Amino acid sequence: MKDVQPGEALDDLIKPYTIVTSSDGKQSDAMTTVWASQVSFDPPMVMISVGKKRKTHELIENSGEFVVNTLRESQKKVADYCGHASLKSEDKLKEQNIEVQKASKVMAPLLKGSPSALECKVFSRQDCGDHTVFIGEVVAAHKEEGTPVGLFKNDMVMPGK
Repeated sequence: MKDVQPGEALDDLIKPYTIVTSSDGKQSDAMTTVWASQVSFDPPMVMISVGKKRKTHELIENSGEFVVNTLRESQKKVADYCGHASLKSEDKLKEQNIEVQKASKVMAPLLKGSPSALECKVFSRQDCGDHTVFIGEVVAAHKEEGTPVGLFKNDMVMPGK
């Protein structure tokens, strides 16, 4: 093996392609993230890594909740927008007419059309440089037909293809 910069090797990881939604009861936000993973079966927990300057970070800090929404191939435009539009004053959900529905146990909305969604309450948080890793206990989960996609070297990939 040859020595490379860490980023070059990190690009070899296949990442989940998700949108994290958050709300403090007054405002909501949606942020694309590929830094999400399951961390426990019992109780079910996931982790997300959120940049400290993101509106989503502020809303999760204030509410202690978030939703991880998996994505299908047809949601790429929404994912691209939510990944690049990070101004705190923007209402990405309304600006892009992103359809949402009420969650059952948290204030953050579910994205309509997502193959699955995990409603989470923050269990713990860890400061990690310019990001915070939030570990959330899954308090409700939802599924509908469809195959979630991932990201590999900035290209969308589908399981089985």
